[in-house]
Amino acid sequence: MSEETFWGWPEFKAEIAKMTSGQERYFKSILPLLKKGDEIVAKIVNHPLSYLGKRPQDFVVTSLVTRCFRLSIIALHSALGGYHDTVPVLLRPSYEIGLRLLQIQREPIPASLGYLLGGTKEEIRIAESWLKYLRNSRQPTGNLEHNIKSLKAYVKIIRKELESHGYSPDEVEKKYGKLSPQRVAKEFGIEEHFYDISFGFMSGYVHERGFALDNYYRHIPKRRVYHTGPIVKNPGSVVDVFIDLFRNLHMTEEIIGEPKLAEQALTAYKNISKTFPMR
Repeated sequence: MSEETFWGWPEFKAEIAKMTSGQERYFKSILPLLKKGDEIVAKIVNHPLSYLGKRPQDFVVTSLVTRCFRLSIIALHSALGGYHDTVPVLLRPSYEIGLRLLQIQREPIPASLGYLLGGTKEEIRIAESWLKYLRNSRQPTGNLEHNIKSLKAYVKIIRKELESHGYSPDEVEKKYGKLSPQRVAKEFGIEEHFYDISFGFMSGYVHERGFALDNYYRHIPKRRVYHTGPIVKNPGSVVDVFIDLFRNLHMTEEIIGEPKLAEQALTAYKNISKTFPMR
């Protein structure tokens, strides 16, 4: 894009599509794996699911892995389309999902219901702050008050369900309600390579510590160039998307109890790592 040219959405869309087509040829060995990932997710979703009863973990991990897959799709689009600096921002939730899955593997019921309880209570806290602001500024509140009541009723249901399983809701919320990536990584003995390196790297993008600069900036003699359009800089981020996806799919299938699908996800994960050993 020249200095005198200003693009709108049609131009950006066309350039992203062109970049995607050009990059796909480098990843012919792994792009077809997306179909396998979708197949595994579909089989997960087709299980009987409820946060009430003997296996609330099936409901929770299905929600988590669906979220992970959706993030993977848009991250893949960004990576192939020339916006590699956005991929770590999109993948960090997948890493946190992976930590949640580790917790659920170890303690399925409290970790699952604690996740729902903590998330819902945080949503209530934010909604109540928003309701207070709207009232103080004399703005219409719409359905917000009704929604808060519904969320509080949901909290009561989850607390009662935890008690029926023999757990203290307060203790479960304290342990599993809010995720501390550093603490969980330490508990599972993966703080060095997972937290200090991988998670720390992505956090540098998420919290804007300048890690992304090299993805859209370059210095040439007598000139600094900043790119707003798509560029080829870090195509390896495509590999990261698949590695994160199949790692989480493998753990999810182990939790649900589908050894054949878990093995398929693990095989895909190993093949990616073998094909791209530096990732």
